[in-house]
Amino acid sequence: MKKDQLLEALKEVRGIKDKPAAKKKKKKTAGPKKEMTVSEMKQEIVKLRTERESIRQEGDKKKIEIIRRRINRLKKLTRKAV
Repeated sequence: MKKDQLLEALKEVRGIKDKPAAKKKKKKTAGPKKEMTVSEMKQEIVKLRTERESIRQEGDKKKIEIIRRRINRLKKLTRKAV
């Protein structure tokens, strides 16, 4: 007997019923919600850098970290797009 035939026979004897494979949910990832061109991404990076500087004056470290990560992600996306 082949392996698949053997498995079918064992399942039949033991009364095991096959379940259809569960569909995988698409994992939500971070990134831009819309498609952006490289020039749009670079403009967004410039805007975020100016925003980061203004927040740095306020001293909110958590917001600075969030913006730093967004800039980093956009820079990676520009490299992939080229």
